[in-house]
Amino acid sequence: EAMIPVMSTAHPGGKESAVERAITYMKSHMHVTVPELARECCMSESGLYAAFRAARRCTPIEMWHRIQAERAVNLLISTDLSVEEIVERLEFCSASYFRKILREITGKTPREIRSSARM
Repeated sequence: EAMIPVMSTAHPGGKESAVERAITYMKSHMHVTVPELARECCMSESGLYAAFRAARRCTPIEMWHRIQAERAVNLLISTDLSVEEIVERLEFCSASYFRKILREITGKTPREIRSSARM
């Protein structure tokens, strides 16, 4: 059974399924590294980067940022947690880095996300 994931990456659709597997893994784990994802998908790190570029036109790290931004938006909309509490919960290295990533992905600040959700 352990051979199935390895074999599935050998055919053309394998890259897409490896990427989907990686995304599912990212969504179910709070801490993820590229080497860990590559092992999970039975690929080399460079193979994983290539698969992401081909399937999603982004890197695994950019996808991780999107997933974290989605989590952050959900917390901003559904809770009264402060930005600092969200930063801590999502384990960003700093509030300024969190704001930078959130703005890059959503085009909005935490305050703008909260106010647009309340309208």
